[in-house]
Amino acid sequence: MRCLILAEALRQVRCQCFFICSNMDGNLIGYIESKNFEVIVLNDKFRNAKSETSFSGKWLLGTWEQDARDTCNAIQKLDASWIVVDHYGIDARWERVVRETGRRVMVIDDIGDRSHDCQFLLVPSISLDTEEIYRTAPNARKILIGSKYIFIRPEFSDLTLQRQRSGEIKKILVYMGSNDVMNQAGKALTALEGMPNIEVKALIGNHHPFEAELIACQSDSIEVMKTTPAMWELMAWADLALGACGQAAWERCALGLPAIVVINAENQRRETIVLDSEGVVNSIGDSGAVQTEDWFKSVMNLIDNPLDVRRMSEDSLQLSGAWKNAVPEVVDTLLLN
Repeated sequence: MRCLILAEALRQVRCQCFFICSNMDGNLIGYIESKNFEVIVLNDKFRNAKSETSFSGKWLLGTWEQDARDTCNAIQKLDASWIVVDHYGIDARWERVVRETGRRVMVIDDIGDRSHDCQFLLVPSISLDTEEIYRTAPNARKILIGSKYIFIRPEFSDLTLQRQRSGEIKKILVYMGSNDVMNQAGKALTALEGMPNIEVKALIGNHHPFEAELIACQSDSIEVMKTTPAMWELMAWADLALGACGQAAWERCALGLPAIVVINAENQRRETIVLDSEGVVNSIGDSGAVQTEDWFKSVMNLIDNPLDVRRMSEDSLQLSGAWKNAVPEVVDTLLLN
């Protein structure tokens, strides 16, 4: 999603952008194409059957060497000045190969768990140590670090959608993303069944592994949706969200939406811990350990403590105040270097 936000901003200043993607489960190829960007899909047919697990547990289709070669073959056909990489399974070895094509490389990395060989490193994080990051990319000409470089879609900067919650919980949004392998969405919906005077909307996306079970949860008080053209409207509607961190966390903060969250992936862990300590989310633990009763108890606790909900909303809006300037600064960096 961060690359798409950046590409849309670059298009506004008449830059042409392409996407290179693998056809993995849960991919956003169709969504990117719906935004009128050309997508080059790497030819997985010729990939080595042996895949690698990256530093954060994400998978490459095949080895990093094969992925780098396939990417180089794709970009040779493009008149591209920059290659922007946002991938938890790629490090300096891959980047070094791609730089040999003569293209400049920008890397987006909010974990800091691997080395980089790039000209421009963007670290949109609220928790990483600056000295630690500089050691990961010793050859970078430009490094931007900090929470002020978190990308949010322009719609989430709309002041008419931002609101401080009163503390009363009547409307709950459930969204775990497509990486919900423990079906936490289903557990959350089960916990919400029968709660009086609560309206629930659940967004499950196009690739949820438990889609059929979730659709079966629909009732008079629970609406289950596969897609929405306007996530910002759902977040503005809700008094509370049940979900995970990642990009959705920043978007919730921008709209002042409190959340109860689980850790669905290792790359979410550090930011989830920090957001919990900052008081903008209530983390109830790792996805593999959280059960239906944990969701029920956490929701009821916030229903019984409206002042806590109000404080979470206030802290979310305060935390997100500087994010609206992140994308223009990055665009300028790409155009001027």
